[in-house]
Amino acid sequence: MSVFTRPDNPVYDLAVTGNRICTIALLFIGFNIFASGMFTALSNGIVSAVLAFSRSFLFMVIAMLVLPAVLGVAGVWLATPAAELMALVLSGIMFVKYRRQYGY
Repeated sequence: MSVFTRPDNPVYDLAVTGNRICTIALLFIGFNIFASGMFTALSNGIVSAVLAFSRSFLFMVIAMLVLPAVLGVAGVWLATPAAELMALVLSGIMFVKYRRQYGY
């Protein structure tokens, strides 16, 4: 963060805290991208599109509207991990739903 602002600036502390919280999303992002790509590879574009749209827009909008109202500034930073976690649940549901069809 010190590349963008000096450590004595209040923005620095806010950005460091936010960066630590948003990093949690990295635990889920890889699986969600894999799930969308797998359904694309299996020629199921509808499921792939639903997964991609949900994680990048639908769940993010829901999280950005709800979490800041409940948690304040921390809710803004938690929106990305929350959206990715919701997408992870949806991806898991799709994997279970289509496992017999694709035999994995």
